[in-house]
Amino acid sequence: MGLEAQPSFATEAGLPQIHTTSWILWCSSAPDDQASVYEEVDKIFSRGFSFYPELEWKTRYPPPDGHEILGAWRDQSNQAFAFLLDNPGMRPPPGTVPLLLHCAGAKTVIDLFLPEITVLKDQLNQKNGRQKESKRLQGRLKQADTSKSLKHLMALMGPITAIINALALYLRRLPTPSIEFLWFAKTYSLLLASVYMGSLVLLLIFIVLCLCYIGKMGYLLVQKL
Repeated sequence: MGLEAQPSFATEAGLPQIHTTSWILWCSSAPDDQASVYEEVDKIFSRGFSFYPELEWKTRYPPPDGHEILGAWRDQSNQAFAFLLDNPGMRPPPGTVPLLLHCAGAKTVIDLFLPEITVLKDQLNQKNGRQKESKRLQGRLKQADTSKSLKHLMALMGPITAIINALALYLRRLPTPSIEFLWFAKTYSLLLASVYMGSLVLLLIFIVLCLCYIGKMGYLLVQKL
């Protein structure tokens, strides 16, 4: 969103009236992203503007104080000036940088570039939104991947399930023993059935946990694409 235009004023350089307006261009703190913003701004002002060297600042319109100058442009007739600046006065969210695009000079000249500046701001907002969503999903993926409770549960159930199922398979292959006492035979049959059922239940629970974990990771990965 562009900042409201400041009142016009006279300059020491002899320009009768200067119209000033500024925009915040949000980008990530990555140097490549900041360089990309500079390239896009330079592309916008390449039509009719040229590089504004520091040697001319004292005799023409100077850049705002208190900012690092990342780029400077002026039109051929010295009626309009543009500066890409840092913005140390703002406290941006972590991982973001608010670059300041400051334009000054004849309003009729500056207005010619407003549509392109608006398009650039919209593109940066969309890009930043995608980056935020990507970071959010990466955080969720990392959290899902490092979930201690689920990992510990699966690590605990895995060996137990394997041991009990191996025991059930071994008991199933054994011949049925001949037991003279009826109560002992019934107890043996009950215990054997319990082992079979327990091994099956544990195996099903372990499979469900694995499917839930894989499903959650897959859902997050699909969202990231």
